[in-house]
Amino acid sequence: MENVTPEQFSTFLYVLFLLFAALLTIDKVIEMGKKWKGPSRDVERKLANDRAKLDEHDDAIKVLKDGNRVACNALLALLDHALHNGNSDQMQEAHDDIIAYLTGKK
Repeated sequence: MENVTPEQFSTFLYVLFLLFAALLTIDKVIEMGKKWKGPSRDVERKLANDRAKLDEHDDAIKVLKDGNRVACNALLALLDHALHNGNSDQMQEAHDDIIAYLTGKK
């Protein structure tokens, strides 16, 4: 330490200060990058959740459409029976469709 001049010591402190400032700057840039990417991950997670819900809704709508089709076929069979008195094949088919729909067997 005897050979170190005040000018060398102040230069050393200046370089040390610059090094710490550079490290802090790099740390803040990395932190900002993580925060910047964070919302996009949240949005992706929310979109995936919404897609799953929409798929469930599509399945529920398909089940409702199938039920409506079965009900309409049964109603048509009853109307035809009332009009024509002899459509046992159509009545049996409507009966089988209703049983398959209600039991979940296709």
